[in-house]
Amino acid sequence: MSRGRELSKVGGTTQTISGISTFVGISTFASDVRIHGKLDVDGDISYDEMTSVNSKVTGVSTVTDIRVDRNINIAGIASVTGVLDANGGATINTLKVEDLTDGRVVLGGTGGEIEDNSNLTFDGSTLAVTGAVTASGQVDLNGDVNLGNATGDTISVVGRVDTDIVPSTDGARDLGASGLEFKDLYIDGTANIDALVADTAKVSDLTSGRVVLAGTSGEIEDSGNLTFNGSTLAVTGAATVSTTLGVTGESTLASATVSDLTNNRVVIAGTSGAIEDSANLTFDGTTLDVNGDIEGFTHTSAPHGATTTLVVTVVTKDATHRYNGSGSSSGYAIDGVQSPILTLTPGRTYRFDQADSSNNSHPIKFYLESDKTTEYSTGVTINGTAGSSGAYVDIAVGDETPTILHYQCVNHGLMGNAVQLNSNVVNTNYAAILRGGLSVTGAESTLSSATVSDLTSGRVTYAGGSGALQDSGNLTFDGTTLTAAAGAISGAFDVDGATTLDGLTVAEAATFSAGVTITGALDANGGAAIDNIQIGVTGDNEIDTASGNLTIDSAGGTTTIDDAVTVTGNLTVTGNLQIDGSTTTVNSTTMTVDDKNIVVGSGAANDAACDGSGLTAESGDGNKTWNWVDSTDAWTSSEHIDLASGKGYKLNNTTVLSGTTLGSSIVTSSLTALGTISTGVWNGTAIGNDYIATITAPGKIALSSLEIDGGTDIGAALADADLLIVDDGAGGTNRKTAASRIPTYVFSKVSGDVLIASNGAATIQANSVALSTDTTGNYVAAGAVSGNGLSGSAGAEGATFTVTSNATNANTGSTIVFRDSSGDFSAGTITATLTGTATNATHVTVADNESTNEDNLIPFIEDASATGNVGLESDGDFSYNPSTGKVTATGFIGTLTGNVTGNADTATEGTNVTVTANNTANETVYPLFVDGATGTQGCETDTGLNYNPSTNTLVAGTFSGGLSGTASNAALLDSLDSSQFVRSDTADGITATLTARAITPEADSTYDLGTDAVRWANVYADDVRTGDLHLSNEHRGGNTVDGSWGHYQIQEGEDDLFIMNKRSGKKFRFVLEQV
Repeated sequence: MSRGRELSKVGGTTQTISGISTFVGISTFASDVRIHGKLDVDGDISYDEMTSVNSKVTGVSTVTDIRVDRNINIAGIASVTGVLDANGGATINTLKVEDLTDGRVVLGGTGGEIEDNSNLTFDGSTLAVTGAVTASGQVDLNGDVNLGNATGDTISVVGRVDTDIVPSTDGARDLGASGLEFKDLYIDGTANIDALVADTAKVSDLTSGRVVLAGTSGEIEDSGNLTFNGSTLAVTGAATVSTTLGVTGESTLASATVSDLTNNRVVIAGTSGAIEDSANLTFDGTTLDVNGDIEGFTHTSAPHGATTTLVVTVVTKDATHRYNGSGSSSGYAIDGVQSPILTLTPGRTYRFDQADSSNNSHPIKFYLESDKTTEYSTGVTINGTAGSSGAYVDIAVGDETPTILHYQCVNHGLMGNAVQLNSNVVNTNYAAILRGGLSVTGAESTLSSATVSDLTSGRVTYAGGSGALQDSGNLTFDGTTLTAAAGAISGAFDVDGATTLDGLTVAEAATFSAGVTITGALDANGGAAIDNIQIGVTGDNEIDTASGNLTIDSAGGTTTIDDAVTVTGNLTVTGNLQIDGSTTTVNSTTMTVDDKNIVVGSGAANDAACDGSGLTAESGDGNKTWNWVDSTDAWTSSEHIDLASGKGYKLNNTTVLSGTTLGSSIVTSSLTALGTISTGVWNGTAIGNDYIATITAPGKIALSSLEIDGGTDIGAALADADLLIVDDGAGGTNRKTAASRIPTYVFSKVSGDVLIASNGAATIQANSVALSTDTTGNYVAAGAVSGNGLSGSAGAEGATFTVTSNATNANTGSTIVFRDSSGDFSAGTITATLTGTATNATHVTVADNESTNEDNLIPFIEDASATGNVGLESDGDFSYNPSTGKVTATGFIGTLTGNVTGNADTATEGTNVTVTANNTANETVYPLFVDGATGTQGCETDTGLNYNPSTNTLVAGTFSGGLSGTASNAALLDSLDSSQFVRSDTADGITATLTARAITPEADSTYDLGTDAVRWANVYADDVRTGDLHLSNEHRGGNTVDGSWGHYQIQEGEDDLFIMNKRSGKKFRFVLEQV
């Protein structure tokens, strides 16, 4: 102890303690204390500076500054109020920084200080980043990864995919979508596709015209020995088929040998289509020998090249019609079947017979689509008008006919259905719509484009069930951005290269094997294990090395520096330099580029996107530009272009303009002004009128050069004011003249017997025309027609020709007859049809007619007492029918014999009426009754009294007297006693067995069946429906068990059935078991 005190008092020199020393009180050492052994301090220890190799502190130590050159192990909690500088790295099981916020990811801040940011948080399962995320190098995301949270998000993948891309669920994800399709698909290996819909397929190593077949390992290949030119399949060399040869459609073979066939036997199709023969059907070249029965021809199809007729009718659509509920309400029925899918065979003609009248306004045509966008008319013949006799539409089917057609009405929508071709030839001249699946066997299929009708635009297409192409709204691509819905991506997600994520959630442990750049805050709520963090050796905000080179290696990935970079020394880029910013500024005075072609506007999708690309020279007087302008489709310069002397402008290596010459290839120009042309020949198009001056010099236009054949006709007759061109004397001057001068000149040349004035009036000169009997239009001085009663003569030229007649009104033969002053004439027999009124006819020819079924009117004279010449009359109500022998009139007066039909208002003195028995007719007839018991009386009926012979039922409103039998619909008849019918009196009774269909009370819940004192014995019913059920045996004197009587009522509840004892008032619930 004393030694310790002594040491504490010594100052200025280093004290060394070799053995064990114990200090009980406070010891102060003025200089350094070196402890070579172990220092145990039970209390507190205060020191300004301590250097130790291995120190262990079990209590609480407060250290102002501590420097650890090697390792420091702290088992408890270490509180550091200053800066902890661990240049060699630090391994800390638990590190607490007071100014960090729970849930935020820890990152290095200014001067290497550990800090956090609210933009980067982690809640133990989800890493949340607010803002953009830039990951340099490889990023491994294990577990489910969600990229984007909306269909509008864009996911850009710049790098290349180094792993398989496999959907999470078979047949449930799409690659692309309808309207958002990937452009090209490049596959070196095998494309395994369950069903492929493609516009075209191309295999680059196939030769045109050769048949495609499956080669080694299923690869699609061809051979020069097997070709097809569109109509003929050609085989070079012998074709030996050792197994079954399956051919769909038609095949033409020069010859074929089947080893198991027998000579002269007819070849037939056997089991599974195998070619075979039978001894029961032979043909020796002339005779067909059938050993057995020949069935009917009901199953015979049309031979190749023949015409098959399909009868078309138009009916109202029902549920069997393919388009029932869409388009027109009417549809086609083919041979009685609504809208069948028709299978047509190449080489045959099919006639759609539209002669039935229901086809009116429904003519058939063929189309490539059901909505009739494109009509198909090749090989189609239309005859007549649909709905009329002989109308039909023929279609001659060949291998060039599209595989799928649609027969539809020209005027109405969706009346027909599809037509499919029974052929193995696919016509590539039309778009192919496959209703079933397309199976492609082989390694590769190249399609120019493919459309799958049930895919949705913008969705990514993937292989679904059985390999069918399908899509999902959870994975979309708009041409630039791949968007996946929340939870749409599961499993490992490996992204190589730069990836920009709007939000990243890491549900499991994540390993970042390369550097990670986080522009926001990194929030690691669960803690972060960092092998080494070193920022700055010589200063804050600086990454440097103490010596040697500094290498930033992303292991083949991308190194991203977010902020501005200043390079004070030289910058050498050994790889490619890519600058993605919006502005690149080069301040060097000299820039040398080895590349012979500088590309601007890289990646522009079209001319519009390339608009504005070019070169700009900045100037205080205004920028000088050379740019591509999309609106003008040309390169545009803001300044003059000055070519050196001797140089010119060229188009397609042909000089079009030099300093002095316009190129010979310029044959069309829009020049609006031109200098003086001293020499040359005009070879261009005609010079417009606006550029030609008036030609005044004569002889400049040759008459032969005037072309009037192509001129426009005036479209009307010549008028006096019309002008013409005349040569004023041969070789004189061309002048104009009016058309009015032509008649004056022409008519002045007319002379002789006829003169024509200038106004066109013609005059025949006196005595200038001689008349004689031998000239056309003979002049006859006198003439007569023998025996016709007419004659005439003229005294001389110019005299009147007089006609003389001996016609008379008498009955004179061979004489013209005329009517006298009264309008009468006499004649013998007149053989002709006469109209009008004939008087005093003595006889009329009458023909016998006993069979014609027609109503003829009966003629009668005006007055019963008249004689002689009297008129005949008829009445439309008085007629006779020769076929039936009946006379029809509105009424008869007098005594009638025979049968009378029709309605008679009053028949007098009719003694007998013929009556016919009618016991069976199911009709309502009305009994006939008369006004009085005797004498002439009128017949009458009453609609309230009728009889039906079939049912033997007499119907009347009221019956009086005794009735026998059964009466229906009877009211209370008090006139009948109780033995005959029901009366209104309650004392009346009826003894009978009543058979009825239904007994319905007059009012609901009003009338009883029986009474409390008088009850029915038993009620037999299959189903009794009642309200509450009352059970009482009081009126019978009790039961047969104990002799007591009871009164119970059963009532229904919503969930229970109750029974009440009406005597005691007790209530019970039935215990029911559900079955």
